[in-house]
Amino acid sequence: MVKLIIGSILLVCMAFQVSPPQWAGKYSYEIPGSIATEYTLNIKKDSTCIYEGSGERTYFKVKCQCKLKGERLEIYWQETASGAYYPDKWIDKTKPIMALFYQNGILYTDECQIDKSDTSPKLLFKKNK
Repeated sequence: MVKLIIGSILLVCMAFQVSPPQWAGKYSYEIPGSIATEYTLNIKKDSTCIYEGSGERTYFKVKCQCKLKGERLEIYWQETASGAYYPDKWIDKTKPIMALFYQNGILYTDECQIDKSDTSPKLLFKKNK
């Protein structure tokens, strides 16, 4: 009986896991040809993350929530901590602002709502070691 209860609890905990530990860490990318415009994404084991941009006409720090959907890690806007990131006018808060996923061992970024003119996945973020 005890094994059945423990097994059930483990299954429930696994079902609510939204960001596996392998996604935790710091990711970054720079826009080629720009004057040092850098974007970072710091994903924590508790499924929260910080998305930051700094550089040429860019400055923001956004608190986000991560959710695992199949093989994709979806990043949802929670609040703007500082800077110029005003999603109220341009995003649907029920959808992710971006998603990360691996395909053939390569990390891709789907900007979902950030760049609506180009919906193809891009090689943007790289996991820092």
